[in-house]
Amino acid sequence: MTTRRHFLIGTAAILGAPAIVRAQTKEIVVGGPGGMAGMMRDDIIPAFEKRTGAKVLFEGSRSVVNLQKLQTNKDKPTMSVVMMDEDIMLRAGGEGLIAPVTPAGVKGLSKIVPVAIAKDGMWVRYKTPRVAVAFNSTRVPGGVPAWADLWDAKYRGKLAVPHMSLTSTANVLTIASHLETGKPFQEAQYDVDAGFKKLRALKPNVMAFYNNGQQGQALLEQGEAWAIPGEITSYVLLRKGEGVKIDLAAPKEGSFGIPSCVAEVKGAPNAELAREFITELLEAPAQKLFAERYFDSPANPSTPVGPGIMSPSEMFNTDWEFVSKNRAAWIERFDREVVA
Repeated sequence: MTTRRHFLIGTAAILGAPAIVRAQTKEIVVGGPGGMAGMMRDDIIPAFEKRTGAKVLFEGSRSVVNLQKLQTNKDKPTMSVVMMDEDIMLRAGGEGLIAPVTPAGVKGLSKIVPVAIAKDGMWVRYKTPRVAVAFNSTRVPGGVPAWADLWDAKYRGKLAVPHMSLTSTANVLTIASHLETGKPFQEAQYDVDAGFKKLRALKPNVMAFYNNGQQGQALLEQGEAWAIPGEITSYVLLRKGEGVKIDLAAPKEGSFGIPSCVAEVKGAPNAELAREFITELLEAPAQKLFAERYFDSPANPSTPVGPGIMSPSEMFNTDWEFVSKNRAAWIERFDREVVA
């Protein structure tokens, strides 16, 4: 396992070595989601290090934190690869913080579904978690057949709802607009006023709004919250497999996809090695792990998947550029109209 302590010791040893040894040493820093730290350090990174002879330090955090690191170190990047949610990746791309991936540099591009290559190759969607309604299967043994059910009086004071600052809440806004207007998701996502109107109507059923995923998840697992709109396979089905009494619905109105994205940092140290690491994420072993352990839809279509895992084409793909441009205003409006 590659740990920060091992990394620092290795670096200290290198600095004391002859210049020729330092020149031959290959290291990269990968910034990614904190929830994936265990898999990265136990499975993906060791296999990559064995194959390449390189060293990888994984810094697990939130997408916003990784973006802040890119911004702070723009002139002299410390990370070589960054893994973030798509709306945050859009911001990074707009600020010139990431470099486009190409078939020549990332060999795995030829193996993945076309929809997984975003913005003309600016980044890659290496997996896609499904977004729907999570529920406590003890409290709601019959499940949640429809998003619309969450507005029913039986859920009064029983819902934990993510704050607009969290990525999946953009999907909750879309479903609220859809239920208010009857418009298909493609149109409803742009009718923000209708979405906020419907979210205000949900307030009697909300026991808590949370801006930290672990807060809401704890309420759900303990049974204090009966359901959460806008949760993902990577958490819910993973915990269900560990014996926790929760599940993820497949609502009749449909499910959403939140692409997990990876990109090369512009001006990255050891850029060639960064591209090799991105290829590693798209190869069969890593893709199989994402599907089996997190129940997320893989980018590589040759990956075997279990029952219940939807393909990206079966999930609605939100206009994340629209979300990214408007999220700051939505957060203020959410606090003013929905939380207050």
